[in-house]
Amino acid sequence: MTLSETGRAWLWAFFLALLFCAGYPAMYAFRRAWRTHYPNLAAGWANNGRFAVLGLFGTESNQDELAYADRAKESSRRLLPYDPFIKGFRSPRQAVNDALTYAIMGAFIAAVGDINGAWILMRFLCCVAWFVLLHKLARKAGARPEASLFIAAFITCFSYLLTFYFLPRLAWTGHPLRDLLRNAWTMLSYGRTESVARLPRPGISYAFSFGASLLYIAAADLKSWRACLAAGLFGGALAYVRADVWTSYVVAISLYAFLESFRKPRGAERLWFSLLVTAVLSAPYLYFTLPLDPEFLDRSCGSYGRRFDAPSLVYLAVAAVGWWKARNPAQRFLSCLAGATFVMVNASLVLGYATEPWHWKLFGNIYVLLLAFTALPDRLQERSAAWRALALAAALLAFLQGIAYAAIHYPFQGLPRDYDDALTWLDRHTKPDAEVLSINPEIDLLIPAYTHDKVELGYYLSIVSDYPRTDNFRRLAGSLKALGADPSKYFRDVFLSAHSEEQNDVLNEGPRRGRIERPLLIWLFFHMHDRPREAEKLFDEAARHPLPIAPDYLWFGLFEREFARQGAPSSWGGWREAYRNPSVTIYRAERGR
Repeated sequence: MTLSETGRAWLWAFFLALLFCAGYPAMYAFRRAWRTHYPNLAAGWANNGRFAVLGLFGTESNQDELAYADRAKESSRRLLPYDPFIKGFRSPRQAVNDALTYAIMGAFIAAVGDINGAWILMRFLCCVAWFVLLHKLARKAGARPEASLFIAAFITCFSYLLTFYFLPRLAWTGHPLRDLLRNAWTMLSYGRTESVARLPRPGISYAFSFGASLLYIAAADLKSWRACLAAGLFGGALAYVRADVWTSYVVAISLYAFLESFRKPRGAERLWFSLLVTAVLSAPYLYFTLPLDPEFLDRSCGSYGRRFDAPSLVYLAVAAVGWWKARNPAQRFLSCLAGATFVMVNASLVLGYATEPWHWKLFGNIYVLLLAFTALPDRLQERSAAWRALALAAALLAFLQGIAYAAIHYPFQGLPRDYDDALTWLDRHTKPDAEVLSINPEIDLLIPAYTHDKVELGYYLSIVSDYPRTDNFRRLAGSLKALGADPSKYFRDVFLSAHSEEQNDVLNEGPRRGRIERPLLIWLFFHMHDRPREAEKLFDEAARHPLPIAPDYLWFGLFEREFARQGAPSSWGGWREAYRNPSVTIYRAERGR
């Protein structure tokens, strides 16, 4: 009995995913071995608590993915994923932004019961989904089966190479062999947070993009009402997955329907019908998210102004040549996706603002590579043994990369033990949505991910928390007032803390909690690290008009102790000690204080 081509693709997908994700059990095993055999040494790690892939310092995903985990955790607890930080704040815009993505992630967290376990499982399944969908796309576009195995394996394992983020890190010192090895390591290691393993983008959002492309290719090929309806429904769902993949898809299917109306008018009306279905399902998303206000743009790394991206002309050229030379609907659609990349990268020429235009290039490059790969001569694509060997080599290289990363980074893949214990206590002993006061940015990110509680500050990234920045400053001022902290000292020591000094502290003394968090507050919760004067003005105004807060609990750690009034909170009145470990004391508010 021989397996079908589809069966072989699925086997390859699971084999590849196992190799790609092998670093996670390796990290866990390394940590367990050290904690069992060298407990005194392991106790000195900065992250000396439980194994975790979601954390702030030293872990693989760092702050962005931890913030996404906060919203995914919120989605696991309720139907609509509103703000995971601020209790009672319910923005309609945030309810629809990436709602489907976070609903899926929340379902995994709820089913697994452990956020780190759910994250690893989602990464594994994203590898499987990417490989199967990319293999199918390559086959639809005309690539041979074994050649499709390689291109699917390469993109799944090394898609980050197509971002070209590693280029500024390359160095040439005049020692060819040493430079070659160093730069090869840079290329292999730099993409750990920009590959299929990064959630939700690109891991989940790109998988949806690949699936939508396959459905539309089937609709364009069959031109049946049913196929076009399915593609339209999936395209509309993309609006609630992520804006970049949705806009690219909408532009691509518009281009395809328009060009197909000239190339082969018969049946083109069904492609327009598919576009209409997508537009109707996307309407609620547009209603609640538009227009984009200045603060949303600022906090989303956006900017005003009209700018033309000259290098993007490559996408336009690929689109034109690809459509002209295309032999099947898949190649024509990949060409339209290249054209859509050109349009979206230069959308600021029409809109007057741009929101991270490079995001469209990241997956646009994948489609361009697929199109170019299917254009290889038949004599090259028919070398089955060579393509299978290359696919296996890509899988093994990804395995070695993961194991090497694990062997270097396993001491960081965890939580600080005292933080871990305090977070566990909060999750077990507080009512859902209890408010916890902390002025430590690390804690304000960890609490929503590892407990069912809320905090007093909202994250800067609008798709995670679009709580207004001015109110966020006022909440910070209210928190400082509750602690009896000196606002001017706090602003000077935290908001104006020099990044270079903090980095030197880490190099010289190791990551000491209480200091390394400081530069992150203005970056992660206000996104004004490059505008200290403007931040100072907003902070001074907030200090004059602080927002009254009434938290249920106070997290009193190294960060809070440095700025709070003298003495323990229990001596201030209104607070009663509820939990204590060597680094953290948690106080419960006594109502009526």
